[in-house]
Amino acid sequence: MELWIDFSITENLYLLAFYLTAPQVEKDRLSQRTKSGMRQALKENRWLWKAPFGYTNNRATKLIEVNLEQATIVRFCFDLMATGVFKAKEVRRKVQEKGMKFYKQGILNMLQNAIYVGKILVSAFKDDPEEFRTGLHQAIVDEQIFGVVQNVLSGKKKP
Repeated sequence: MELWIDFSITENLYLLAFYLTAPQVEKDRLSQRTKSGMRQALKENRWLWKAPFGYTNNRATKLIEVNLEQATIVRFCFDLMATGVFKAKEVRRKVQEKGMKFYKQGILNMLQNAIYVGKILVSAFKDDPEEFRTGLHQAIVDEQIFGVVQNVLSGKKKP
């Protein structure tokens, strides 16, 4: 669509300003609605993104479900770390011996992710504080083991 604006009339600059800013305002409004909807879904205890290792996305229910084969590996990693004897890189090496590929940071991210105990992190936004919610998905790891692993990773538990 071509706009004809007579720039010899000063008031027509208002029209130009409107035509240039209206799409940006609509884009910002759409962005706010999307963020609001995603935040609401998180507060309803639903995971919104690609399922992490150990889970699969169920497109019908829009929930994540435990992948039994991968969940066994996740539990294995947490159990090894909970002993306090192994470092994350050694756990990664043992998992790779079983045929699974993990990046260095990937194993640490997995061991620190509260989703494995059935929790979902709702980040702080405007006046709302950061909070953990109990997700609609099944936990793979016991909360006690998860806590022990967090202590091992932070150096609070020595072998």
